[in-house]
Amino acid sequence: MAGESADAVATRKLQRARRLEQSASRYRRGAAGERATALALDGLPAGWVVLHDVRWPGRQRANIDHVLVGPPGVVVLDSKNWSARVRVEDGRLQAGGRDRSTSVWGVEAAVTAVAAAVPGLPPDDVHAALCFTGQVDLDAFVGSVLVTSDAALVPALLARPARLTPRQVWDHAELVRAALGPADGSRATPHPSPRQSRSRHGSRTSAPPVLAAPPAGTAHPRRSRPARRRVRAVRRLLVGAAVATILVTQPQALQAAADAVGSFVTGAATPPSNDAEVPTADRPTAQERREVQQPRRERERQERRERREARQAQQAGPAGQAGQTPQTAGGR
Repeated sequence: MAGESADAVATRKLQRARRLEQSASRYRRGAAGERATALALDGLPAGWVVLHDVRWPGRQRANIDHVLVGPPGVVVLDSKNWSARVRVEDGRLQAGGRDRSTSVWGVEAAVTAVAAAVPGLPPDDVHAALCFTGQVDLDAFVGSVLVTSDAALVPALLARPARLTPRQVWDHAELVRAALGPADGSRATPHPSPRQSRSRHGSRTSAPPVLAAPPAGTAHPRRSRPARRRVRAVRRLLVGAAVATILVTQPQALQAAADAVGSFVTGAATPPSNDAEVPTADRPTAQERREVQQPRRERERQERRERREARQAQQAGPAGQAGQTPQTAGGR
């Protein structure tokens, strides 16, 4: 039939487009749930540190919605924005009459990955939580996993027993931030939660970061690039001020140093201060300099030449023998 293959291709593409649209809708709904949970977390008091959308260790395409660090320890929090009614019955998570325990297993796996990826972090200090936005009357546990709604999230977190001191909270937050990092690959930014100002939505939000003032005895984090530039500029100003002070207060010392450098570069010796001539008694003569400078091989060749000429003179005949002394003739 004419056009049958083209219709089949069009049907497959439409089905794929519907699947992509449904997937995009789920992601958009999940993003809305994460924003609602983040807005609820703004209600945490001072002493808590919140990291949003961090990397899941060991997985390239997975992220962890929120990681909280506070007196109860490190809380790995997963946001869910489901339209079905969520309940906890008989220690199991249900939604719309279906068992949804896979979500509990997922956040437990995230806790295991975080505890293994952060060096120096005790596994007992890492906890799991699920936050379902828009739900009511939801505050329970499935095993060790806290299951709550965005409305009851902050009271449920504050009700947990404190395990960490303020300094330990700081140390744990630094370890988590250094080991995980944001899911998009950019630099991780912690969100402390002291409530001192209001956002445009009317909810309380964070005041200046609590991490800017670490507890006593705690190492300060690495300076940002603008801060390092300011430090270098201050150092240059201090060096310039020191040089200017030397120029003004000790010109003689500076002049002496300049003369010494000039003498070293040019190789010129500084003349004596009394203008006396340099004694010449110890100076070598011209003949001595020539003898020293004459190559050794040349001297050897000259000696061999002289010996050869002497032998030739002795072998010249009677003229050579006439010159013999009586002692020499008698000896023969």
